[in-house]
Amino acid sequence: MPSNKKQTSKSIATNASQILKDSHYIGKSKSVAGSALAQTRPRKKKQGPNPMGSDALSNMPAHSPHGANS
Repeated sequence: MPSNKKQTSKSIATNASQILKDSHYIGKSKSVAGSALAQTRPRKKKQGPNPMGSDALSNMPAHSPHGANS
């Protein structure tokens, strides 16, 4: 399947985000805005210092996906 390499610009993505947040726009406008945002580049996550240390997650107890405590 061919891939689409075109991506929405930052300014268009910003406008699309504002449209989705605004309750005055109707469904069609929000649909177009959502499509524009779906075609943006994924944002890079900022990696800050871990205040709990590098192995803090490995020392945490396992979490039950159903919320049941054993």
